[in-house]
Amino acid sequence: MSWSERYSNDLEAPISPIVPGGKLTLSFVMGGALLVIFSEVFKDIMCSYKD
Repeated sequence: MSWSERYSNDLEAPISPIVPGGKLTLSFVMGGALLVIFSEVFKDIMCSYKD
């Protein structure tokens, strides 16, 4: 990597992203995972009150 590449104001990444979609796709996946986790915790809490 040359000095001009390191300190230039180019906003483009020198390497293309490995996974398409980026932050938007990652946020959807994480949101879905959190939904599953919280629904399971909620289900366990509600079942423990019934007993």
